[in-house]
Order: sequence, then structure tokens, then C-alpha cells
Amino acid sequence: MGKQNKNNFDCQGGDFFLKSLDDSFDAEDGEWYPDNSDETDVVLAASLCRNNAAKKEKKKGKKKEKSTQKNNPLKKLFKYDEKKEDDLESEDEEIERTERSQSKYHPMYEMAHALEEFCDLKVVDGEVYYYENTYYMHLTKDQIIELYKLRVDSKLHGAVNLRNYRDLYDYIKMEQILKYEMPKNEKLYCPFENGILFVKKGRFEDHDPEFVTFTCLNAKYNEDVESPEEADCPVFDKFMKEISGGRKDIEERLWMALGYLLVEPARGKFFFIMGYARDSGKSIWGNFVQKLFPEEAISNLSLRELGGKFETESLLDARINISLDLPRERLDVSAVSKLKRITGGDGVEIQRKNQRSKKLHRRIKFLFASNFPLEIEGEDEAFFKRVVYLPFTHSIPDDEQDPNLEKKIWKERNEIVTKATFYARRLEELDWHFPVIPDVDSMKGVQRKPPIDYLREFIDLHCEKVDYETFCPTTDLKNAYENYCEEKGVCPCSPIVINKSIIKFGGKHDRKRLNSSENAVWGFYGIKLRP
Repeated sequence: MGKQNKNNFDCQGGDFFLKSLDDSFDAEDGEWYPDNSDETDVVLAASLCRNNAAKKEKKKGKKKEKSTQKNNPLKKLFKYDEKKEDDLESEDEEIERTERSQSKYHPMYEMAHALEEFCDLKVVDGEVYYYENTYYMHLTKDQIIELYKLRVDSKLHGAVNLRNYRDLYDYIKMEQILKYEMPKNEKLYCPFENGILFVKKGRFEDHDPEFVTFTCLNAKYNEDVESPEEADCPVFDKFMKEISGGRKDIEERLWMALGYLLVEPARGKFFFIMGYARDSGKSIWGNFVQKLFPEEAISNLSLRELGGKFETESLLDARINISLDLPRERLDVSAVSKLKRITGGDGVEIQRKNQRSKKLHRRIKFLFASNFPLEIEGEDEAFFKRVVYLPFTHSIPDDEQDPNLEKKIWKERNEIVTKATFYARRLEELDWHFPVIPDVDSMKGVQRKPPIDYLREFIDLHCEKVDYETFCPTTDLKNAYENYCEEKGVCPCSPIVINKSIIKFGGKHDRKRLNSSENAVWGFYGIKLRP
């Protein structure tokens, strides 16, 4: 049999057939018997055909995989690598790349359930909380990513960006099984480092995720103390006697106030104001309270800032608001209204930057300190009923002040807070009404009349009706009125209001040339200032 040309082969799917061979055919067994004298050419042709067929199959597979990637919904969540697979150097590299790519496509529900398996989560009022040893902490979108890395996968399954993990926060918020409604008549408790005290019955329990609490005091409860007299805190007891001037009724009020500030949730429709003497211990008392709370549980808004638009955003996470240096200023209507609604348990809309506003439903405890009495414009008895005044009226001379007093008091914190819980229980028995101390309660603050009332008072006291030949320049009336307002500590009315009030009193507004060398000036005929 002669040598065959490679063109005599037809390759299909890796098999090869001879088109024209001078081979003999055995009729008995029906088989071709090619001449193997040049077997090398046949083997090479067969190999070539197999390679061509493999390339065709590989190309079909690539088209199918690209179609799958194109229609994959997860492509919207993760950036797809546009590198052509034809550029891969080997099939092993292609497989490695596929495995690496698949690791990025992690279903949202699996991520959420994996996190829930390792963490105790709650969704309260549309926000996600995470139980960390003693209480539930509020989580942000970035914090939930940190938590996932810590508890589930430190490499975030090889994700190329964090978009899916920020979406995880919103996904968890929709999990019905995690949603928790705060009970309407929640038991009063006090959260300590070593457990939770349920105030009413004095029952002390270990921390547990089933107790949904949102803060923890930086102190321990002493279970061995069975009465307030047994608590061993001599430095703080002496301090309380000094600031109360030795009066038992004032000292009891201070202990009740401290007890109330420590317990959760807030129940009373009031807030505290400490005042008004300088160097009287206000800062020491207030700083002690502030150090008992974790940083995220505290806001430090002044009364003026309560009336702002975005300042109150810090109240959303706070359990207590403490401001220990209020300036001398009158509270505006917005601040007064917001403080009344929060302490009364009414919903308050809190504006947030670059986010939707959120409604604050719960009460927050407020502690303020000032060297000046509270002042509001107009009469508002309801507002002053909310004030519980804590008198700090005895200034301590410089040579008698102890620079280490705060440190000494802090060392006694466990006994102090234990003693304060007994007074909190007593206040609860009084249905959150502090015993009245008439001479102390009269110092709550000052209710200022509206500015228009002071203007009318000025006109009645300092202006007199006369004949219309008498003229009083506006500048003279204005200077006299502004001096009166400064004396009373009120803001003057606008010029338009002043003019209308004097005209109503009987003056005629017009101009007059006081002498020939000057221009005419505005003033009132028929009015003169009393000496």
C-alpha cells in the first residue's frame, strides 16, 4: 500500500475516516485493513483532528458561560471582570478564576443567617442592635461590616467592594423574626457591670440577651447591702451633706435624683436643673453621673441647642442628656416645646442630615447645671412643673476645696450606686413625684412676660400725654426704652411695634425741624418723657 496524503483524511469529532485508500477489504469480517507502512502520518493526522474538535467544544462552552454571566442578577451587585477568557493561558487558570469569581457571589439571605447564627441581633424601631456582653448596642452600616468580618468571614468571601455588605444592613432590618417591640409597661431596672437589678422587687439577675437593655453603668451592684444605711461611701456622704447645707429634705432629694438618673426606662415627666452658686459642687456631682454611663449613651445638648434643627440628632441613641454649664439666656419657644414633649413621652420628630427624619418616642433623662436661673418668655406653668430644682447654693472657699475629691468619690461608686437604688425605689412608690420643698421650689426659674408687655409698662411709667404742640424726638424715646429693657433684662420690641404702641397711647407720629440749621427729625407730638 502506498503513502497517503493528509488531505485524504476527513476529521469529525476527533475520529478520522479514509476517503481514498488502496487498502484491501476482507469480505469475511467486513473490516478495512490499512497499510501501516507509513503509520506516522496517520497518527499525526488523528491528533490534529482531535485538537480542532476540542477547540470547537471549548469555544461553545465559552459562549455558554458568557451568556450565563450576562444574565446573572448578581452581576448588578458586583463588578464583573471584562477580561476576555480567550486571554487565559491554560485551562487550570480558567478554573482558578471561576472559583475566585464564584466566591464573590454570596446570597444575601445566607450572609444574614450566618451573622444571626453567631450574634444576638434585634431590630428596634427600625434600627439594628447587637448584644455585646451586657447590653444591646446600636449598629451602623459600617459597624455591621466590621461585625461580619469579626464573627463570620474576615475576608468577606473575597468581595471586590462593600456594596453588598451595606445592603446587608437593610436586609436584616426587614427580618421579621428579629423585630422587637418594647413592652408598654416595661419593668424598671438598673443595669450594672455584674448584672441587672429589677428595682421594684430588688431582684438581681445575670446579664442575658433575653433582657433587652440598651446601656450599662460603669459600676457594680453590692448584693450584700440590704438598706441605704449599710452602703459604705463616707466621702460621698460628707459631700452630700455639704452641698445640702445639712438639710435632710434637700439631701433626700439629691439621692432620689441620683437614683432616678441611673434606672431605665425613664418614667418621670420632669428634668433636673442644678444651681445656682459658683464653686458649689455642681460639676463634681454632674461629672460623677456622666462617668457612670458609656459614651454612646450620652448626649450633651444645652437647652438652646434643643431648639435647633439638626443638633437633636444625638438624642436618638442617648439614654441621658447632660449639660453642666448653661449660659444666661432665655429659652426660645422651640426649645421649651421640645423639652416638654420629650419629658412627657410624646413623639418628637428629629431631623437628620442627609437622611429621613426619625420620630423619638421614648423619654430621655435631662440633667442641667447653671449659675443663672432659667428664664422663659411668657407664662408657662406647665414648663416649670417639669423642673426639679437641685439646690447648690453653698459656695466652697478655694482653700477648702479638695482637688482629688472626684477621684475619691469615683472609688466609692459601687456603694454609691447601690445606695441610690433604694431612693429610686422610694421615688417609684411616690409615683415619680418628688416631695415638695416650698422655699427650694420657688427658685426654679423666672417666667418673663412677653416683650410687648414690657413696652406697655414702659409707656405707662415713663411717658405722659400733653398738648400737641409738645414734640418728643423718636431717638429720645428709643434710648429711654432701651435703657428700661436693659434694666429688666428683656429684649426690646421692633421700631414698628414701638411706633404703633405710642400712637395707640395718644401720640401723633410726624417730623419736625428742631432748628433752622438741621434737617427735620421724626418724633411724636402730644407725648413727653417723664423726668
